[in-house]
Amino acid sequence: CQVSSTFYGAALYGGLDVVQRRSHSRPSGYTKLGLDATVAYGAVDLKLKNPFTFTIVVHAFNPKPGTLKVELLGGLAVDDVKYSYGVANIMKYARRITEKSYLKAGKAFRKQKGTRGMDVHSTVTIKFKDGRVITKQYFSGYRASPEVFWVAPGYNLKDLPELPEHASGVEGGWDDIYGG
Repeated sequence: CQVSSTFYGAALYGGLDVVQRRSHSRPSGYTKLGLDATVAYGAVDLKLKNPFTFTIVVHAFNPKPGTLKVELLGGLAVDDVKYSYGVANIMKYARRITEKSYLKAGKAFRKQKGTRGMDVHSTVTIKFKDGRVITKQYFSGYRASPEVFWVAPGYNLKDLPELPEHASGVEGGWDDIYGG
């Protein structure tokens, strides 16, 4: 997905048309909100279209270990590209508590940090050297993911940390036991 997200960003900044793209289910740590593109072989793909009359060459390379760069070569370059996004409909996440029989008595640990869900609306404004201006808009839907705690049988749930600010409650009927 890092390769497809890098290619997607280059495509947006290069003025290509996006035929098919799906955001990740959660915000990515390696790119801005709305600039990610998921791929899953045989199920989800990134499809782009060249809207120009000239051929474009995609030049992807590693300028240094752990770094990918994608360049689009050919034809007239764009003059300026502005990318912006807005976040709407922020969704809280829940705490999920799972009892694990193999944990020693009194043990608990956070298996996964919770993340809020959000709807992101992106806008790309492209100014070409010939004076044309094109604005394109895209949507990214990121789902909330639960905070997950694994606890030993009989663990006193009141010993867990307080619910974080962005948590909506505890899943699975634990609210009454937990005191929520």
